Amino acid sequence: MVVLPWKKGNNAIFAIKEDVGQESEVVAAERVLPLFAAKPDEKGETPDVDFNELFILIRDKLFEKHKLPRISGNRAKALQPLEMLIEGYPPAKDYAMDLIKVIKDYDDLSEGQYKEIGRIDMSDLDQAYKYLQEIVSKQTLATCLKRVDQLEGLSELIVLSEELHV
Repeated sequence: MVVLPWKKGNNAIFAIKEDVGQESEVVAAERVLPLFAAKPDEKGETPDVDFNELFILIRDKLFEKHKLPRISGNRAKALQPLEMLIEGYPPAKDYAMDLIKVIKDYDDLSEGQYKEIGRIDMSDLDQAYKYLQEIVSKQTLATCLKRVDQLEGLSELIVLSEELHV
């Protein structure tokens, strides 16, 4: 059995894996911390041959990137007015490009926002840009991008790993 406490930013994650063929399981700290208790006279042992493989499997599982859904439906329709603004209304270009990034790379808007953006009347680009900012304010957009930058900038740190024979 391998137990892996991991820390990223202020978040601690604990995973446990019994053997190579089993899925690793993210668990509460209360479940695994008692497993680390040792008696003062307890001797350490050399990890068995499966330890490194289990360690790598857990590590990879904990930090795999979640795949975004395919861009379709309201999410795809929301991109069309933004592309029109980039091409035809220079004052909106930076805002629209950032919003496209949030939609494509992070899928961080609500379904309702996607639907409203996709229905914007694009006959007057100035009015469309103003209405778009009512749907997703510049502040909301900046907050989303800042949050992503912070999360991507956090370093990953293994606090410790332990092979337990229970």
